[in-house]
Amino acid sequence: MILKKNLAITTLQASCSGFYSIQGITSKDNVIYGNCEVRLYDRSTGLLVNKTNSNSDGTYGFRNLIQNKFLLIATDNTKMFNAVIQDNVVPK
Repeated sequence: MILKKNLAITTLQASCSGFYSIQGITSKDNVIYGNCEVRLYDRSTGLLVNKTNSNSDGTYGFRNLIQNKFLLIATDNTKMFNAVIQDNVVPK
């Protein structure tokens, strides 16, 4: 499974007092793979910030983020594939 990120989206803010977002697509061997759990952790503290499931088209997103470094972990809910980790992800 490959966790692709597209960090070019800026959003309106609410809960986290930030102005940034992380959005991406979950895929395996360049084939869209939906319904994966994607968890977002604060890189410096290790605390879970938020979690979501990718849509059927593989898209996922986290909004209202501050400019910080994050750790993303995507897991396959069907347990066919191992987890994928992306480290030092910075929202835009």
